[in-house]
Amino acid sequence: MQRKREIQYFFQQLLGTDHYLFLTALYQWYVVRYFRPDKELDFFLQKISSEGVIIDVGANLGITSLLMEKKRPDCTIISFEPVTANLRCCKKMIRLFGKGRIHVHEKALSDSSGQLRMVQPTEKGVKMHGLSRVIDNDAQGNETFTVPATCLNDLPELQSPVNWVGLKIDVENFEWHVLRGGVEVIRKFRPLIYCEIWDIPEKERTLQLIREMGYSPFVWKKNKLEPYKAQTALNFYFLPD
Repeated sequence: MQRKREIQYFFQQLLGTDHYLFLTALYQWYVVRYFRPDKELDFFLQKISSEGVIIDVGANLGITSLLMEKKRPDCTIISFEPVTANLRCCKKMIRLFGKGRIHVHEKALSDSSGQLRMVQPTEKGVKMHGLSRVIDNDAQGNETFTVPATCLNDLPELQSPVNWVGLKIDVENFEWHVLRGGVEVIRKFRPLIYCEIWDIPEKERTLQLIREMGYSPFVWKKNKLEPYKAQTALNFYFLPD
């Protein structure tokens, strides 16, 4: 890991943020398409049974949104990415490889509209762009910034006649807030939810909210879903009861 961070630091300093992220995104895009597919994401997309809208919360460099568009050409993708450097790369990737069905929001999602304070962690001098997260306390010397935020309940795209079929969330321990801000529309549309949740105390509050909305948590094991019963897992599938 030490050697990896040294290499990352060298290229970040040599190329600058935008070029470094773009080359990283290109590498990830070709690897996941041709050599190491994301089987859990593929399973999520296969489980979506009808055409409609898929929302990608935490789009990062745009790879997941592009995969969604490629594998579900019958769906429209609405993506959210608030981190400026990630957003520039995400838009560039979508311009190069997208088919016109991805719509990017330059905002975070939360339980209310307004602003959020975020931090971009560093490790051995390396900026960890993919781990930027919302904070409410001291950032301990890391770079902080403020981003606009909205909530799922207020999205214009979900106010008109639409079929919302899928929701992917990867927001570094902010999942409860994203889901809490969408209780009304989630209960209305009942989309399939694919969500990364770290094994921290906040996890139980998130799972409790999911169950209160009429969903059951599952995990992907050996190419199939099984009910969550405290197994070790990072990615969860929430299915309407």
